[in-house]
Amino acid sequence: MKINIILKDCHIQLHQSSPKCKNYHIFPLRIVDDEKTDHFDIILFNDGEKSHYVYISNFSRLIRSQSILHGHAVYFCKRCFTSFDQQNLKYKLNGQLALEQHRLICGSHKPILPKMPDVGTTLQFKSWRNANRHPFTIYSDFEALLFKTDEIKGTNSKIIQTHKPMSYGFVVKVSDDVPLDLVNAFNIPTSPVIHRGNIGEQDVAKHFVEVSRKIEQLLKTNVPITMSDDDTRRYNANTHCNFCEQSFNSIEKQPKFVPCFFHNLSSYDAHFIVTELEYDAKTTDVIPNTEEKYISFSKYISNTFSIRFIDTIKFMASSLSSFANNLMTTGYDKFRETAKHFSTVDMSLVTRKGVYPYEYTDIWEKLGVDTLPEKEDFYSTLTEAEINDEEYEHAKNVWNHFGCQTLGEYSDLYLKIRGWC
Repeated sequence: MKINIILKDCHIQLHQSSPKCKNYHIFPLRIVDDEKTDHFDIILFNDGEKSHYVYISNFSRLIRSQSILHGHAVYFCKRCFTSFDQQNLKYKLNGQLALEQHRLICGSHKPILPKMPDVGTTLQFKSWRNANRHPFTIYSDFEALLFKTDEIKGTNSKIIQTHKPMSYGFVVKVSDDVPLDLVNAFNIPTSPVIHRGNIGEQDVAKHFVEVSRKIEQLLKTNVPITMSDDDTRRYNANTHCNFCEQSFNSIEKQPKFVPCFFHNLSSYDAHFIVTELEYDAKTTDVIPNTEEKYISFSKYISNTFSIRFIDTIKFMASSLSSFANNLMTTGYDKFRETAKHFSTVDMSLVTRKGVYPYEYTDIWEKLGVDTLPEKEDFYSTLTEAEINDEEYEHAKNVWNHFGCQTLGEYSDLYLKIRGWC
């Protein structure tokens, strides 16, 4: 059955409802591109062999029951039934203005009725607080001595190396929003901190906890905000969050943890520290991947604040070396944190992957060697490969440029560059 347009200044728009549709939902059947002065909406009911046309006196009232649940005024697009209410949004139009903007796009396409899932049956992002930058972030790393051993384990296994921490380092990255005077008042280190020597692993754990406790105390400190007249006007005019675009509420609060990032934490560094965090009665929470590998773990500093250890390798699709090479395509401007701790003439040496003779340093005395080990001392039984001439030349350039006096000093520099700079 067809509807013929018989008047020049009159348009008839046809919609249809069928018992096959859920709850007799209505959908567009024949739509006009532009509404004339005299515009009529009619609906076709079809039940088997019988059909019946009915005039729609109030289109919005008819359609709203299948689209929305609230009772406020709503504007509908008759081509796709998209609705626009009067809710105030910071970055979007609403009501009639939103509908007019929508028609500019919708009118250039074939009329459709999108079938959306029922309310409550889909997931959507709600944790907007996790999208905020944390005011404090700790980046850390361990280096170890590889003590040789011939211990037999089981019938088919032999332990050839035992890894013992020889040094660790960390740096606290502070957001620009945090006053530097306040950071200094709580003695929070913002320059790289490196400890080398036969230090107990429990002492390392306590060091991380102590720094985290200072951060917690700072976050509890209320400091008056100095605002200009323009800042005050903009503050008073704001009514919506610029993240979720919803009205302000009291849900968002100061973070209850400080993240501490290690690269390859799950497979390596975690074994040096995770058990030592149980030195006191405060809780340690672990998210395990296997019995020996952990996705993340947290140590509570107080009842409401913790330090959360996270593996950066979980967020990376390739190696650190590849990322560094990709950043180098535009010069050194991407290495902002590195530039804070090294001069311009240092940058070519510290913005690429370094090399270190891990298996050569198998006793503490090796750290006192006053020359760079030979190229063959950089051999790795793990990869069954030596470093190439270009990599060894780079190691010599680093040693000479920074005036390293011992292998221990070279290892400190290697840790600083590799760990977080």
